[in-house]
Amino acid sequence: MRSSPFDKSYYTSGSYDDYLTRFRQEGWENARALLARINPLPQWRFLDVGAGMGGLTLALRRMGFTAFGTEASAYCLSHSPAKAWLKYAKLPDLPYPPHSFEVVTCIDVLCYLPQPKAEATVDQLTKLARDYLYIESIYPGSPNSSQTSNPDPLRLDQDLLYPDQLIERLGFRQFAFVGPVFASEDEHDFNGLFQKSLG
Repeated sequence: MRSSPFDKSYYTSGSYDDYLTRFRQEGWENARALLARINPLPQWRFLDVGAGMGGLTLALRRMGFTAFGTEASAYCLSHSPAKAWLKYAKLPDLPYPPHSFEVVTCIDVLCYLPQPKAEATVDQLTKLARDYLYIESIYPGSPNSSQTSNPDPLRLDQDLLYPDQLIERLGFRQFAFVGPVFASEDEHDFNGLFQKSLG
């Protein structure tokens, strides 16, 4: 496993200065909101791409679902309380065969990838998801895209994708935009739930 700049110092500074104390709570909030929208069957499998410390994976497992995550941070993979269910993956490569999961999530990940890799990652997500795909992403001009109010030295602001770009690309791959999971007053970035089209 290669070293990663997403180390402990990253997760305790800048816009992530309190991440290590809040990732569990965020995981519960994301899991509850997502499950309320999709009404999953008990046997459904979940994958969180770019899982960080694994808050969402932990929450889903404690709710009785089969959930896994991928992560590129050696620090997270070594120290996460969910590390038993996390795999190393450097995007856009994902270590699973197509259609392995009913639900795939990707939260605050695309903003760290050059645009071609971000687009290739979106394509890979659509290959893994059987039913639903959930994406959260900072977009150009969003409140969180400001390095002044939301400092993050690793974020690639020049490569951020617009929501319309994501919706169009996913539409070409038979994933229809269902709508946001969180209301705009609760979530400043793009948050979109997509459902696999039938046929």
